[in-house]
Amino acid sequence: MSVQTQIRGAARSVTRNSDRPAPTLSVEWLGDPSSAKRKEWVIRGVLGVGEVMVIHADTKVGKTQLATHISFAVATGGEIFGRSVTKAAVLYGAFEKAPVTKKRFRALQRIHENVEPPIAVCSGPVNLASAEDAKKIIDTAKEMSSTLPVKLIVVDTLNRASGGVDENAAGPMGLIFNQLSRIAEEVGAGVIVLHHNTQGKTKMRGSSAVPASADILMSLEKRSDDIREAKITAANDIPEGQSFRFRLRQVELTPRTAAADAESTVVMEAIGSVRNGDPVASQAILSRAAELLQLFDRLNKSGRFGRAALLSAARDQQIVSEGKSGSEQLRVTLKELKRQGRLDYSHQDIWSLQTTPRSNVPISSLKEGDFGPMDLDQ
Repeated sequence: MSVQTQIRGAARSVTRNSDRPAPTLSVEWLGDPSSAKRKEWVIRGVLGVGEVMVIHADTKVGKTQLATHISFAVATGGEIFGRSVTKAAVLYGAFEKAPVTKKRFRALQRIHENVEPPIAVCSGPVNLASAEDAKKIIDTAKEMSSTLPVKLIVVDTLNRASGGVDENAAGPMGLIFNQLSRIAEEVGAGVIVLHHNTQGKTKMRGSSAVPASADILMSLEKRSDDIREAKITAANDIPEGQSFRFRLRQVELTPRTAAADAESTVVMEAIGSVRNGDPVASQAILSRAAELLQLFDRLNKSGRFGRAALLSAARDQQIVSEGKSGSEQLRVTLKELKRQGRLDYSHQDIWSLQTTPRSNVPISSLKEGDFGPMDLDQ
């Protein structure tokens, strides 16, 4: 075959290929707005199906406690952040300290009467920079969904699921978030990614591609030894600035024996949630209760004191506010002290329920033994 013949053949081939229609993009006509599909929520008003939320915090503040708390709420059909959830199965990727994560779930099961929630825990290694590994997560979630749809997937943590790529490189991190969005969309779930802050700062670690690619950013900060606050700092489709407070709680898993120490772990519970039928008080109420009880101990001589007189003294000590708000603060605080079994009250009087003198030590809504030295890595 001559060179000219080869050239003519190649030219005809190029012409034929150029005549083929190019692949088109997927489009959807807007149509009637009243017939638009409503957004499907995983956590109503917080996380939707197909969305990726990043929860970031300093080391050992409690990211895993929060993520397991959320997972348990979704799997049991409870609520989180005071919001309803879609009851569904959860795939939890415990790529960092899987045994510790399983202990946290065991503690939540113990708190909730040994319920067996539809939560599957998987561990690494996984590399979300790889489309192949992302497909493994998708296929696993779809296989789980044959029993109960998976609506929440947790990646704990971003660093351990990134295959060692440079967190400061925008290109690789952008590709990882493309895969996370793909997982959320193909599974039909919300994805929560746990990420570390830069050491000693409230800013998340790594490339700006992380906050730019996420649908929701939630920071988690330490407010006191046992109080944590989660806050939505950026979002595409929900109001920013929403905040939610939690208390850390230590739970014993196995009792101490002659041969071994007790085994325990730390979990989170929402302030305002119910434990044993009683609401968990806020830190402000607990602090006010401690001060009021100490004031009552100083003033009363017979274990009983007038309610109006205690209100006046509490205002003088700035334990409660002036005006009607102070009366309401006193009522709420007395209710908490009654719940603790320390004081009871009527419209006229307040009296002690303590049978023995007490030292002036801080009080808590938790029973003795609920808290001990807290190691978040337990």
